[in-house]
Amino acid sequence: MQTRQVTLLSPTDSSGAGLTLPSVWLVRVGPNGRLAFKELGALTLTADPEAVLAEVSADFPDQTLSAENVGRLRGSLREALVANGLFPDEAEAMLNTWQHAYFQREGTRLMFIVPRAWVDAHLPLTISAPAEIVRVFIGRIDLYGI
Repeated sequence: MQTRQVTLLSPTDSSGAGLTLPSVWLVRVGPNGRLAFKELGALTLTADPEAVLAEVSADFPDQTLSAENVGRLRGSLREALVANGLFPDEAEAMLNTWQHAYFQREGTRLMFIVPRAWVDAHLPLTISAPAEIVRVFIGRIDLYGI
């Protein structure tokens, strides 16, 4: 059997050059709520759309899929959300919102913390009163056929 690889490249428009995805995960959700995942760490985008940011095997042997990994992945995501500015209860609420789509729906997906600078540039937000604004987004790309 041939190994399936996921290769991550920078965006072709170079608008994100220099931005860092603080945390990236490759996740495989199998049948019956079992999953496996790989943490890829932080990846810094470049202006070169041909530059390989990461290459990772998309193969997850059946024995690596487990129900216990759901809790491990949630813990890793929670830690990243809190490290990027959310309170623990806010992070937990977000994870609960995504329970079905992210942790139960069968398939392979890439998940990542979206850089705050990208969020602010593409989804500007202003508030009419002084306030501390914390925005933490999770990006999700479903990889069909993998």
